[in-house]
Amino acid sequence: MNKVYAPRIINTNIKTRRLGYIVALTDLLRSSSLLVDDLQGKLEAWAEEHEDDLEMYFSKSGFIKKSPRHYPARRYIHLAENLKLIKISRNECALTKIGQPLPTLDKNKQNPFELSIEQKCYLLKRILENDFDFIFPLLRLLEKCHNAREIFGDFKIAVLEHWETRIKRIGDFLKSSGFMKRKQLMMKWNQEKKYLENIIYPRLDWLLDIQILDREKCKKRIYEFTYNGRAFVEEMLKKMEVENNLDAWLEEHYYETFGRCFIKESVISFDALKNEERSKLVHDLLEEAFNKFSPPNLPFQHISANTFFEFSCTKLIGMKISSAFSQLKDALKSLPTYRFQWQPSIRDGFIMKI
Repeated sequence: MNKVYAPRIINTNIKTRRLGYIVALTDLLRSSSLLVDDLQGKLEAWAEEHEDDLEMYFSKSGFIKKSPRHYPARRYIHLAENLKLIKISRNECALTKIGQPLPTLDKNKQNPFELSIEQKCYLLKRILENDFDFIFPLLRLLEKCHNAREIFGDFKIAVLEHWETRIKRIGDFLKSSGFMKRKQLMMKWNQEKKYLENIIYPRLDWLLDIQILDREKCKKRIYEFTYNGRAFVEEMLKKMEVENNLDAWLEEHYYETFGRCFIKESVISFDALKNEERSKLVHDLLEEAFNKFSPPNLPFQHISANTFFEFSCTKLIGMKISSAFSQLKDALKSLPTYRFQWQPSIRDGFIMKI
């Protein structure tokens, strides 16, 4: 089967600035699905309750203001959908398998817009997965450009060059047709500044929320990496210059890279633990995951393997342990009370209690 490569980009609006609203949105869906109108109303009420937290955190940019047509809240719902954290069907919103872990992660109890290390790790991975073909050229640009004028002036060229590299690596005209179409559309932009505002400003603020960009510098409209952020970006950019399989890197090297750059010398590798320590950790994480994510009232308890891997790798980062999907897969095979099956064709599988 011939795979067609589509650009990984998220359609954004200049108002979707704060990732704390994405966490809040998934938290509202944690117990059950909601109609779109009900979710919009609850998100607006949450935003009003935490308006002072938003302003204290950085500024009121991205604030969800109540409106008759709920446009501000709706934009964040669409962003969560594009990050594949929620799904919308027949006007009803629910968490996806990938979205389920986010509201269960450690939270900052003082200010919900100050993301915890687990939330930063989880959301950065979602952004890289779904927006790589905008965020990657932006990160490369931020190595040398530190003000909005420079970034806006060079961004379009940086994106087109990045897409051209992707097309060459794919090496097949039909498979790369998605990139070619997007490239042609970008070349025909007739309101370039408006397009760029809707693309660049949200992503700069997401990088600020994850602490890849320095918050204090951003207040002065200077966009520079934090020390940890620079270390992560340099390592990722170096790998992605030669690596053509983003998903493989995210599964096998993302958590190691994140831990080494954001937790530094105190992080240890999952493989460095003793066998009994690894088995106990995985058993405890399975118990927690089944308690949180297994559908109720079924004859056999089961969860998505991807849900477990995303949840566990992120929780381990919170414990200052770096891991990879392959390491957890190996550990699962040694647990006799669970059945694990992986389906490479859909990059998912299931784990069942026996």
